[in-house]
Amino acid sequence: MMMNLTTAQPIQGQLPSSIKNVNSNNSLHLNSNYPLGLMPLATQIAGHGSEGDGQRAILKREDGKILKPIQPPPKGPREANFYLEINRSNHPIDALIRNHIPKFHGLEQVGFTNGIVVTEDFLVLDDVTEGFQLPSVMDIKVGTQTWGPDASEAKQKNEASKYSGTKGPFGFSILGMIVHAHDESAPIQVQQFDKSFGKNLKTQDVQRVPELFFCHDQKPPSELVKIVVDKIQTIRDVFELQRRYKIYASSLLLAYDSEAVRNFKKGKITQPQLALSVNIRLIDFAHVWDSNGERDDNFLRGLNNLLDLFSQYLQRTED
Repeated sequence: MMMNLTTAQPIQGQLPSSIKNVNSNNSLHLNSNYPLGLMPLATQIAGHGSEGDGQRAILKREDGKILKPIQPPPKGPREANFYLEINRSNHPIDALIRNHIPKFHGLEQVGFTNGIVVTEDFLVLDDVTEGFQLPSVMDIKVGTQTWGPDASEAKQKNEASKYSGTKGPFGFSILGMIVHAHDESAPIQVQQFDKSFGKNLKTQDVQRVPELFFCHDQKPPSELVKIVVDKIQTIRDVFELQRRYKIYASSLLLAYDSEAVRNFKKGKITQPQLALSVNIRLIDFAHVWDSNGERDDNFLRGLNNLLDLFSQYLQRTED
């Protein structure tokens, strides 16, 4: 459904009062308006607004960029500030991390009409699945601790009780996935798994994650799995190095184009071309804190176990 909009324009100069304690850098902001026409992001499988919680979902613009709602303080300003600061930083670690997060295009206000005009604030980001014909996507929250140092005791207990089959044992939680078939003749062409899949996943069944994501019963090419493994390893290596941040409740978003997989299996494209249809990014930075020079072992443990999980599955596909 097309959104009912009144205005949509970049934030120039001073940020709106709703975004407090965030410094602006005009060089990061868009310089032109765009045609009005926003749609909910079809590949959003987790997060605010994705499951009828009454909150604004992520929107997609006609030019392919996405608009992610800025949450109320303190989470929203913290995430906006993270994107602003890391994109104007010259620190070599920040440069490495920028390679693995969605490209940031600034902050934007959009006016919505529903009897009255309400203006809301958004992050403008690249869509990780832009250009994919049949996007297969999985959202994996990383870390055993998925709450920040400022969380209440009730929040900590609530978070600790979720995703018990994988969060404690492995340091990650499967928030959801959408998977398009690799075979045009498959009886089921697309499957969607919401957060209930991850919440009910047993520790001993964790191998189901790559099996479902890669359509195991359709004999996925090992080249695809290796591309994913290599990309996860590159991100893990960055977190072995970095001592600037402790990141809580952020996700690894894995995406590939099943149409490209079909073409690869038919010999129509090469492995390097297939790699262009795989995109893996870290997302969601509402709980980023200064590490005070310490390694982020909570986040790193989750990445290491994800790497192990997909590496073991790669061995199965190569046998």
